[in-house]
Order: sequence, then C-alpha cells, then structure tokens
Amino acid sequence: MSTFFAGWSARSARPLVPFLAGLVLALLIGFAALALAIGRTADDPGGGLELPEKRISGILVDGPYPYLITAPSAAYPRGHTLLLTGQAKFGLDADVRAFVGKHVEVVGLYMKRGGIDMLELSDVPKPVAPAAAFTVPEAVPLGIWRITGELCDGKCWIGWMRPGGGLAHKACANVCLIGTVPPVLVSTGDIAGSQFLLPLGPDGKMLADGFRDLVGVRATYAGEVSRVGDLLILRTDVAKAVGP
Repeated sequence: MSTFFAGWSARSARPLVPFLAGLVLALLIGFAALALAIGRTADDPGGGLELPEKRISGILVDGPYPYLITAPSAAYPRGHTLLLTGQAKFGLDADVRAFVGKHVEVVGLYMKRGGIDMLELSDVPKPVAPAAAFTVPEAVPLGIWRITGELCDGKCWIGWMRPGGGLAHKACANVCLIGTVPPVLVSTGDIAGSQFLLPLGPDGKMLADGFRDLVGVRATYAGEVSRVGDLLILRTDVAKAVGP
C-alpha cells in the first residue's frame, strides 16, 4: 500500500525519515566534494615571503624597468637579479634612475616568490665601493620561443596582494603596470631553467598599451629570450599574442 502524507500526522511522515536523512547526507557530501574540486582548480594565491627591511648591494642596471644585479657567488654563479619597484603602485622615480650603472646599496621591503626577488625601495640608492670587482654580465641570447603564460604585475604576484593574478586581479594589475611596476610573465612550463620572465617590447622598451587586455589571462607570446645574470628577458610584440 502506498504511503499517503498528511501534514498533521506524524505517523504518515515517519516512513519518509530514512529517505530524507539519506538525501540530506548525500547533498552534504556532494556539495563538499564540489567545493573541494573547485578549490583545487583555483590558482595558488601566492606564498610570497616578505621581510621588513633588507640592504643589498650590487649594480643598478639600466632599462625600462631598472633592476639590481649582485656579485657572483657560489649560490649565484652569474650573479643574482632583483626587480625593483617604488612605493604603492609606482615604479622607480627619476632620482633612483640617476644611479644606473653604478655600484649601490639599496634598502627596502624584500619580497620573494619562487625564483623572483623584488625590493620595494624605501630610500634612494647609496653609492658604495664593491666588496669584489665585477661587471654586469653580457646578455646571452637563448633563441626564439613561443611561451604560454600569464602576464602579471611583479609586485602583486610575488605576494603584495592575494590573489595576485587571474581575472580577479586584472584591474589592480593594470594600475600597477601603468605605474611602471615591473611586469612578469609567469610561464606554464619551464623556460631555460625558470618559469618567470621580464617581458619587454620588441625594441627593448616598455610593453605597448595593448598589453592591458592580456593581463590576468593565459596567452601565448612569441619572441626572443635572453639571459642577463639569472634574469630571463622576453622581447615580444603583444599585438601578436594569441589569447585564450
């Protein structure tokens, strides 16, 4: 005989209790599994390391995004490169660029994520005598590459913001990049021993304005890759990038 449900009678609802309990349990397990699956597909928001202040000496190298390269060592036979940025969402000021090509000591907030190191300067560089004489290594051409990855602003991707990449961070990243914070191309695969590159225009200058549509999304870029110290530099025409 089929069960007839009457809202005023507890007796008629009692046979449905096992079914309803099983349905609720199945929904809870299903939603928990769905949340776990969605979470696993999300990008790592970043485990960047930040130190209150650090003093580092090296040569300030010229370019659209000047960087510091330290003396060669056992850990870094070609010297170690640190990207430099200014306060908030701005790159380096003219008073910092006045020291390019010189041995200097810089001080600021040190940030690191994976193979990228960055210093947010808190003061202008101070000229110093190097502990050991060295020069900036020559750029080593590594050929023409097609690289798939995400264009990010280096400061936020390293750990200044979380998440520091993806569509959720696109507007913030563009503001940083317009302010000349160094960009970073995060490759989906290993490129000559690294996953990170400093992207420049084909003429070695800043990226053309067309880069804004490509920030925060996966795209494929073609261009010449070179290495200076342990920094990889990609010269590419963003107008020819293949979007998702």
